[in-house]
Amino acid sequence: MSSSIQNACMKVARTNMWDNKPSDTSPMLEYQEKLTLIGIEALAHFNDLGATEQDVADAIHYIDQVYAMPPIKNNIVWFKETLFTIFEPAFPNGGVSDEAAKFANRLITGLKEQLA
Repeated sequence: MSSSIQNACMKVARTNMWDNKPSDTSPMLEYQEKLTLIGIEALAHFNDLGATEQDVADAIHYIDQVYAMPPIKNNIVWFKETLFTIFEPAFPNGGVSDEAAKFANRLITGLKEQLA
């Protein structure tokens, strides 16, 4: 199992479940395991488009910083949908129409602002 993906998933698990503060850490570890499997699934799905294990770990760190929050708790559907959604523009499987390109350009602008 990928340690970089697993470590990134633990960060998301901690962020989403920090308000639980359980004395038993098993729910957080179980959540991390589920997130890791989703990360490995994303790697398999986007591998043919050039995605690497490090890309998946980096995307999960991005999710942790930008999208993760305690109300999400242990929602694995949220995680999978978010991970696959942010991978689509990073590893596209085709072009976009002129109408869609307008928003794609806005995404580029927003990402440049985040990186500034």
